[in-house]
Amino acid sequence: MDTLNELDKYLSDDSKMSLKGMATTLGINFGIAFGIFMIFSILRPKHNLVYAPRYKYARKNAQPPIIGNGLFSWFRPVMRTDELSLLSMIGYDAVLFIRFMRMLRTLLYKMTAVGFCIMIINIVATSYTGEWPPSPGVDFLSISTINYYDGKFHSDGNLGWYWAHSVGSWLVSIFIYHALWSNYREYVRLRREYFDSEEYQRSVHSRTLLVFNVPTSLQSDEALSSWAQRMKLKYPPQEVRIGRRNNQLAKYVEEHEKAVRNFENILSAHLSEYEGFNPDKRPMIRVDGRFFGCCGGRKVDAIEYYTEQIQTLSKEIHTLRSQMFSNKPTSYGWISFEQPFHAHHAAQALTLSIKESITSGLSQKINQPHILLAPQPRDIIWNNLSMNHHLRRSKRLVGSVLFYGFVFLFFIPSSLLSATTNVKDISRLLTNGNNFVKEHSTFVSLLASWFSPIIMALFFFILPKILRLLSQQQGYITQTSVDRQVLSKLYVFFIVNHLLVFTIASTLLAMYAQIHNAVQGTKTLTAQIFFSTMAKNLTQVAKNITDVSTYWVNYVSLKGLGVILDLAQIFALITITVRKLFMNPSPRQLQELTRPSPFDYALYYNILIFFFTIGLVYSVIAPLVLPFTLGYFLLATMVFKYLLMYVFVTDVDTGGQIWRVLVNRLLVSAILFQVIMILVLNFKGATGPAYIMIPLPIITLLFKFYCRHKFDPHVYYIQEDYMDQEKHQEYSTRPRSGYFPDMKHNIQIRFGEPSFLSELPIPMVHDRVQHLLPRLFDVHGVGNNNSSDYYNNTSGNRTSIVNNEIHAHAVTRRKTVRRMATVRVKKHQELQFQSVTEKELEKDESTEGVKGLYKFDEDDDDCDQDKIHSNNYYDDNRRQEHDHHVLRETAITVPASVATTTTKPHSTNKRFSIKKTNNSISDRYAPTRPLMQQHEDDEDYYEDNNSSMYATTLGRMVEETSHHRDGDAFELNERRYVAGGSHH
Repeated sequence: MDTLNELDKYLSDDSKMSLKGMATTLGINFGIAFGIFMIFSILRPKHNLVYAPRYKYARKNAQPPIIGNGLFSWFRPVMRTDELSLLSMIGYDAVLFIRFMRMLRTLLYKMTAVGFCIMIINIVATSYTGEWPPSPGVDFLSISTINYYDGKFHSDGNLGWYWAHSVGSWLVSIFIYHALWSNYREYVRLRREYFDSEEYQRSVHSRTLLVFNVPTSLQSDEALSSWAQRMKLKYPPQEVRIGRRNNQLAKYVEEHEKAVRNFENILSAHLSEYEGFNPDKRPMIRVDGRFFGCCGGRKVDAIEYYTEQIQTLSKEIHTLRSQMFSNKPTSYGWISFEQPFHAHHAAQALTLSIKESITSGLSQKINQPHILLAPQPRDIIWNNLSMNHHLRRSKRLVGSVLFYGFVFLFFIPSSLLSATTNVKDISRLLTNGNNFVKEHSTFVSLLASWFSPIIMALFFFILPKILRLLSQQQGYITQTSVDRQVLSKLYVFFIVNHLLVFTIASTLLAMYAQIHNAVQGTKTLTAQIFFSTMAKNLTQVAKNITDVSTYWVNYVSLKGLGVILDLAQIFALITITVRKLFMNPSPRQLQELTRPSPFDYALYYNILIFFFTIGLVYSVIAPLVLPFTLGYFLLATMVFKYLLMYVFVTDVDTGGQIWRVLVNRLLVSAILFQVIMILVLNFKGATGPAYIMIPLPIITLLFKFYCRHKFDPHVYYIQEDYMDQEKHQEYSTRPRSGYFPDMKHNIQIRFGEPSFLSELPIPMVHDRVQHLLPRLFDVHGVGNNNSSDYYNNTSGNRTSIVNNEIHAHAVTRRKTVRRMATVRVKKHQELQFQSVTEKELEKDESTEGVKGLYKFDEDDDDCDQDKIHSNNYYDDNRRQEHDHHVLRETAITVPASVATTTTKPHSTNKRFSIKKTNNSISDRYAPTRPLMQQHEDDEDYYEDNNSSMYATTLGRMVEETSHHRDGDAFELNERRYVAGGSHH
């Protein structure tokens, strides 16, 4: 008998189970999604920390519309907010994301209309050329049942029906070309608006060039400046600086922040408001252990260990920062210009000049600097920026080999996972497998519909983190370039392993099970029989490819449930609730919980492109996928718009630089769709419809080159023909905001290595337990054994008393009011703590640490007014100046008997206290000073000519800049309260 004659019976059973499993899965997914949606609607008004954290942190001109407390009141502001408002509210990258979703949604509208027409043709064609009435299932809606009866395809049937599928493929391709062309034009306009925006024109990075791979001969300010002058640029540079970096300092700064955070966690767990504090139970940690500190090593007192570590690192950092001018220059530098257009023009001229020099043989490529428009400082990966050119190339090569090796090796688990979608086929290979399938059809259907999609979803939740780590190790210099690399890698992995391998493995497994079952009882199925039979029945391969579409229907519907989970922020809600109720998070962690998370563009862009690719590939051969894909995009458009408006933030707004990566991936998906359609039609014997589609992949490639030459030159650089010169001139001549505009907009400040400039974090404790701090260091009799002399505490005002002195400082920094308590931890050694009230836990305004240096926008007016310090570490001829000394007097409750002394640097009295150190004169609030203070008898506070000069200079600077705040008072306060009423 023919080996495929028996397939009809099994295929009929498969259709019944597929339909049953799909209907059950859709019903369950819809029920769960509806329940989660109602939970979100009920919880949203009462949990702004989870569902609207962005509103609290947005600038006044960028706050989203207020939402009422009704269950569905969030619909109206989300649906009615127009794109112009979104640009100022969420930025260009977020608007581009919404545009991209809308473009794909519009394409799916048109594709679904075409698919619906093809679906009708499939039904009519099946009624004439296939089995009618069809078997239970959804196969008759696809191309697979045309000319298919008696368990096999009949090539002598009517092949004219396939012309509809060829025409449909042409229409879908034309829709893609038109959508990309029209949206590419809109993208060019978006980039021009971005370049013309005040935010871009007034930013420092917009008028700065990054020069990396600088040869040794140019690694100085003078040499790099001379090189720029030799290039004879049309617009002369304003400032040229070579970068400096100290790897040891960067390591110490990172270790210091980690130690402070660990110390805060220990304190938070150890201290309680009153009754929970037990001085006899000191927290212990294991140090010097193996296997991440889990085994071996020794146990030490955690408080003493981290205190000593913080003090030691602070001292080392202070020493290295005082020697910053002796650091070796790096292989990168910065060139700034008066206007952004000047920088863009110079970038093009320098790139062209270097290219011509290499082409003419005057120089080697490896010895020439590389020119890029400077990225935003917060976007830079500083460890990769100074990487050697050869090392960068080697790392990228090794990373690419590892990635493609990983893609190849994942073929095996992907193929095994695909087997779970064919439980019925696997069961046929087992004894009495068919009986098990018939008796447990519901279980088999659910297993095939749910298990594989859930496992795939869990794996691809972890995959982006792995690929991000790999991309960072490849030497890319910005986080946004890493995002683009992650997107590219995710796309390759999804298409190869999740679409092609998964589909092919499922098809081959189905073919093997079908042929094995057909020959069972007649002869043994060998590889020769299998492949010869399959070669003679390639139409069955095409049919099985089409049949896999039911899996993708289940997968898309499951991801629709995932979109509802994103809206409900279930994981964030559970995480925050558990950490607050059952753990002891530190004040810093509680503050950071309130800050909105950055939106993962690489992950979500990949999901959108992948689902669109699924709908595109099956749009003609199995149009049933299209309504479900369209439903996903309808839901995603609304959900992601809400999330971008109220929940997530864009970490670094690049003005939509990721667009070209998106276009390239969509064109690759279009070529994949066109090639698959050609193969399927050819397998069906419809050579005419297949041949007429051969030009489509070629047209797609030509369209790519057209867009590259037509649009790309207008999206990377400012074009003189299109720029608004009046607006550019207005922004460039407008006075800079902030207290110290020259410092703020100086490239040596904005692009300084963060380990030099970042403010060292000071341990945070809850205000309610601040009075317990002295007891932590009194347990073992530190200093004088008479604890009543050395340590006292007053619970009334929660202010620490140390050595009969109260040190309570109200320090205003950039958006931050901090209350300091100085505790003597050893003889002649002190450690500062900052206390945080319950109200201050509601918002994270700390500028401490490397991330804190760039936490606020550089041109945020609110942030300008309390701008953090600035260190001129490039030029040792200028004094280090710290504009963060600008302090505002803040009310603080103290006993009536406590006397105060307040000095005001902008008044006639220019006195203020200066701490004496071996390296420099710095005030006690300087971020570069060590947290450990060395006392020298009774002379640790003093005044001399140097301190008076420094005070006078700072007072003059504050006086000059006070006009920016319309006469508001600014005061630099040093309050020293002494128990008993006396004062110094």
